[in-house]
Amino acid sequence: MKVGHVVVSEQPPPALPKEDEGRALEKAFASAFDEPLEWAAVFVAADEDNIEEALRRFIDVDECPLVVTTGGVGPSEHAITPDATQAVVVRELPGLAEAMRACAFRLSPESVLSRAVAGIRANTLIINLPARPSLVAKIAASLAPAIAECIDQIASCRPKLKSGVGSEGIEPPTYWV
Repeated sequence: MKVGHVVVSEQPPPALPKEDEGRALEKAFASAFDEPLEWAAVFVAADEDNIEEALRRFIDVDECPLVVTTGGVGPSEHAITPDATQAVVVRELPGLAEAMRACAFRLSPESVLSRAVAGIRANTLIINLPARPSLVAKIAASLAPAIAECIDQIASCRPKLKSGVGSEGIEPPTYWV
């Protein structure tokens, strides 16, 4: 399966992310999916036009069933990845975005500040993830079944998951109970 990865700088433009920032995402998804993933990555500055252009290319030209962004999802002024994503998606998936925040909460309580979104354009699922590798790994492991189901429904191809992936579920913080 082809997967597009837009790595967004965590710094104000014109700063670009470091080349190794995308590797944690690839490792996390490789440990969840039981099929080869063909990654195509682009590194962009925190600029809405650049992010939108990269997303549209992966969706409309490369026809990737899954496009993932990393970085630029927080509350700071230059964290504009969700804004660029909302300009591209046709239908949002708010439940998936909320599940990502809930999943990351145990490792990082400040993850509730994330403005990450998830949505669909054409036959593509678009997901905004944080830049932190530990959070990306937790989210990928927990939400891989939902990601696979969504891709099956919109692109008619169901990625195979490794045995036991997603079985740990998402535990709410103890004070929610």
